[in-house]
Amino acid sequence: MREPYFPVPTWVLNLDLFSLAIFPVWMIGSFLLRWLRPTPTPPRAVFEITNERFKLTLRSQAHGEVTTFDWPRDEIVEARANKYAPGLWIHVRGIVKETYLEDVLPEIIELLEQELHSVLGNDDSSAPS
Repeated sequence: MREPYFPVPTWVLNLDLFSLAIFPVWMIGSFLLRWLRPTPTPPRAVFEITNERFKLTLRSQAHGEVTTFDWPRDEIVEARANKYAPGLWIHVRGIVKETYLEDVLPEIIELLEQELHSVLGNDDSSAPS
């Protein structure tokens, strides 16, 4: 079961003992605002693919922090489901070999792999091992 989207700001975590007093006030205020005006859960990941660039924007479900990766599209060697661990394996020639979206369901990763394969047109047989 998915947990509700409720990020805790990093400033609250950095206040130490003072946060014991601030955190309840922030929780009540945040709860009232969300009850009066609910906000939709933002996407976990956004892929922006052009002819020149491959841009991946990830949002932390815990803190709401946004991380953006921007790579040349020609350098993308692989974008597939990781064979050895959960998540999406992305190999960018000479830049990164990393697994992303480890907390996403395997079925969604497989669908994402199919879509990325159709958009990028990668031929897995030519990928170096």
